[in-house]
Amino acid sequence: MLTVFYMNHIPAPYTPHDNYTFVVRGGKAAQIEGYTQQPDRLVKNGDGTYWLISSAPEEMTARNFEQRGQVVLLAKDGKALVLNERLNAVHIGVIAEKEGTLLLKVITDSVNPNAPWALYRADTGGRTEKVTEPLSGAPYVDADNDLYIIAPDKNEIVNVSRGKSRMWWDYDLLNASGG
Repeated sequence: MLTVFYMNHIPAPYTPHDNYTFVVRGGKAAQIEGYTQQPDRLVKNGDGTYWLISSAPEEMTARNFEQRGQVVLLAKDGKALVLNERLNAVHIGVIAEKEGTLLLKVITDSVNPNAPWALYRADTGGRTEKVTEPLSGAPYVDADNDLYIIAPDKNEIVNVSRGKSRMWWDYDLLNASGG
């Protein structure tokens, strides 16, 4: 990866810069076009492909307003598939990874930090499948591989995998904590 800084009179972390990521294959470097972030993770898959992942910030501030969650599939032949371009996504967050298949939180609206998002699955063959329609809340996957959405604005948790939900009152939380 190559990072080019310019306007160096602006102190870090605000210094403007561009990131360029390359794949080296057979002694030749090729830029991954469309991948503009610093990678956080490189995940090797059993079939010889790789996932290259950058994470979006939890909250957008002046320090990180240019950071985006991006996901790239690097094929065995060195070709890169930028999933953000395929899915027309501003941000992609990886919710879970199992045996080379990713569960992705895909956001297409860059202006609204609370914009609805949809879940997609992506596999090492480059296939993507929409799992849910746009949702809001915080998704997570538990140890049993069940998908949950926590919607604090509604005081609700939904087990999407099993089609169950539970709403709570604030006093329920107080009672559960022993208070």
